[in-house]
Amino acid sequence: MRGNGVKIKSWKTAQTNTELCKKLASQLELPQITAEILVSRGYDSIQAISSFISQSTPLNSAFELIDMDKAVERIQRAIHKEEKIVIFGDYDCDGISSTVLLYSYLETVGADVSYYIPDRESEGYGMNCDAVKNLKKYGAELIITVDNGISALQEIDLANSLGIDVVVTDHHKPRETLPNALAVVNPHRQDCPSKFKSLAGVGVVFKLISAMENDDCYAVLEQYADIIALGTIADVVPLEGENRTIVKYGLEKLADTQNAGILELLNVSGLKDRQLNAQSVAFGLVPRINAAGRMGKVDAAVELLLAEDCETAAELAKQLDALNTRRKELEAVITKDISQKIALNPRLVNERVIIISGENWHHGIVGIVAARISEAYGRPCMLFCIENGEARGSCRSIEGFSIIDAISRCGSLLTRFGGHSQAAGLTLPAERLQEFEEMFLKQTQQICPVMPVSSINIDAEITVQSLTVSIISSLSLLEPFGAGNEQPVFLMRNVKIEAIQPIADGKHLRLKLSSGGQCFFAALFGVSAEEFSFCQGDLTDIAANVEINCCNNEQRVSVKVKDIRPAGFDEQSYFNELRLYDAITGGNYDAASIASVDLKLVPDRDDIALVYKYIRENQSKILNEEILYMRLFKKLSYIKLRLCIDILFELKLVFSEKKAAQTTIKIVENAEKTSIEKSSILQKLNCRH
Repeated sequence: MRGNGVKIKSWKTAQTNTELCKKLASQLELPQITAEILVSRGYDSIQAISSFISQSTPLNSAFELIDMDKAVERIQRAIHKEEKIVIFGDYDCDGISSTVLLYSYLETVGADVSYYIPDRESEGYGMNCDAVKNLKKYGAELIITVDNGISALQEIDLANSLGIDVVVTDHHKPRETLPNALAVVNPHRQDCPSKFKSLAGVGVVFKLISAMENDDCYAVLEQYADIIALGTIADVVPLEGENRTIVKYGLEKLADTQNAGILELLNVSGLKDRQLNAQSVAFGLVPRINAAGRMGKVDAAVELLLAEDCETAAELAKQLDALNTRRKELEAVITKDISQKIALNPRLVNERVIIISGENWHHGIVGIVAARISEAYGRPCMLFCIENGEARGSCRSIEGFSIIDAISRCGSLLTRFGGHSQAAGLTLPAERLQEFEEMFLKQTQQICPVMPVSSINIDAEITVQSLTVSIISSLSLLEPFGAGNEQPVFLMRNVKIEAIQPIADGKHLRLKLSSGGQCFFAALFGVSAEEFSFCQGDLTDIAANVEINCCNNEQRVSVKVKDIRPAGFDEQSYFNELRLYDAITGGNYDAASIASVDLKLVPDRDDIALVYKYIRENQSKILNEEILYMRLFKKLSYIKLRLCIDILFELKLVFSEKKAAQTTIKIVENAEKTSIEKSSILQKLNCRH
């Protein structure tokens, strides 16, 4: 899904000391561009760069985590007394990996252990009281939570009252009050002295096992690195510090894994004979494991990773692959439904946070769609599934805005909630949804008066002359790439579009570009030719990933465009006018909201005619605000363009039409004759001048 509003991103280009980069590149025998990236990311000394490249970040003692000693003592006592231990897991890849890791270990040391993962559809995230009661009937004497539990205050109190001890291992942000568990192992506790805070849920379990073994972590990592890395990559925690070490070991083990389930998963995902990196794991293995939880078949994923024979593993891997295909189909259905809602009410995507609700949406899929919408419109997104009087929400945010902080301020209206700054879930009675939306939007205003814009961090500027295999190959020193250590993004200025070629049934584009008299090709994914904002001959700036691909035993430089905009684009002016337009429309053009609009920003008859004429002459193309702005920005400021479009809609001279997966602005044929002076929007804007 692409946004129908302008989704231009801010380009944050790193500023580096050129002389320092040259010096370090010479001393370390690195290409200049590699040194520039390292310096821009804070590695500005020989020691820091050498340590980063060697990936030698030490693993700290597991006992640095508060309550680890209590957790170890209680679990060891349960093993010694042959008590029934139940691992209470979660249904995403991190939770599944955590469950498999701890189950495998405890079974190995002779524990009486089983696991329980709640059904996403009927139970939702985390512990619930019915599950606790059932585990009591099962005979559970100790529950160990993995990747959840930090918010389960009521459920853990119930467990205590039933005579079940609880050890919590989690990495989600705690509330003000911690659960009354026997031990709460979470690096994000304010009183936890551990140095590294960014462990995934499976990372916390890894530390627990290391403490159980009284090990320095390396022996446990050597044995379970494939599972630990899988969950760490899946949870999109920063791949820095200890996580970088974990994933380094994990990728090596994944390449030679003895886990039958992972081997078969590599096979069905087409990765079996390919060199693995964090991205291929994230896009090849993780979605298939997540699909099991999303589609209510989480046990299939756990059994796959625990499988001991290839035949069983092969059958389970095929099941997960089929579930992932079905997940994509359901995602398309929800996306289409939301696109129709936006077409009927475009203001849905003009709020500070996009909030949309619907019925009969699959609960396990809406989080993915929320992420797509957030990316498309450059705003946080919250989607609610309404069913049986209950509203269950999945949220995704953008950098600089913590959505869980805003949600927690509305806790009095919620049945349950939890998550991170960038992703969260919540549940409340459907009848209170409107009340929640109003409170939530007020809280976002208080927390973040100026909502941050979606941005792209650019590491360095590069010329076409640097697109050589020898130079780009050196970037492999920076791997593994992931959150906190993203694949480098390069800026290329004044790039001319020589040709635009649709590929993959028109879903993507192959661009022939030129700079300095030298041509090269680049891929632009997820954009069709008709929704592309540029034309042949346009001069642009591009932000792109550059990497090495191997085809027929030949290495080639591959350029993948992340963002593109007109050469010399004035970003500051654009975002200033974007905020002003949001302020105006947020007040529905009332007197107070338009008071700050300068007369020179108010469109006149010629401006409106220009926009109308362009829409009329390009009826065959998809036209949204983004495309119109990119085509007309040299003639109209952003705010003038948006006001022109609003006026044309108000006068019923244009309308929104669903076209394929997009909404496009079209001319109303045979519209009644009217005059722009009849526009109440224009009257309000002009009345004070």
